[in-house]
Amino acid sequence: MATLGKSLSRTLVDLTDLLLKEKDPERKKQLRDQHRELAALLQKLVDESVARDTIEYEKATAAVTEANDALKDAKKDLGQVAGAIKKVAKALDLVAKVAAKLG
Repeated sequence: MATLGKSLSRTLVDLTDLLLKEKDPERKKQLRDQHRELAALLQKLVDESVARDTIEYEKATAAVTEANDALKDAKKDLGQVAGAIKKVAKALDLVAKVAAKLG
């Protein structure tokens, strides 16, 4: 059965995939705007639903920040992709611990 979380996650992935394939500049702009709006809504859902006063939350937030920095660096230098993959994996592990506390 579909849930809002699964559906929104799938929509974000599909929007990204379509953005990469679309050639028309106007449609690309519309897709980019929708992607940005969906990401903002997901951020709001997480920020308002997840308790921030736990050590797991703090660790996960720090790890995601490190992963985001590594991803930016890897986009500039593909030689850094392996390091970015490791940092994303660490962040995902820590985010999973936060998610596990939700129930």
